[in-house]
Amino acid sequence: MGEQDKKGAGKDEPYTGSVVGFLEEASEETKRVEAQPEPSAPSKPAVRAIPRVRMLAKKLGVDINNVKGTGPDGMVTEEDVKKAQK
Repeated sequence: MGEQDKKGAGKDEPYTGSVVGFLEEASEETKRVEAQPEPSAPSKPAVRAIPRVRMLAKKLGVDINNVKGTGPDGMVTEEDVKKAQK
């Protein structure tokens, strides 16, 4: 690559490796974007269950949100869902 190829399209700008062209830096006004507050977390933690257990609960008509998990870290198991159906 020659010295001319290392300059941006014949301008006095350093080569950036861009194939398309150059981008201008955002203005200070654009940079000051206020962070939006995160939506509040649900009051009830999400139920931990693998997809197979969720499908079983749906098939049996069991609301998985009301099942107490007995698996590792409170994970809902197939047995938990079957017991909740009874």
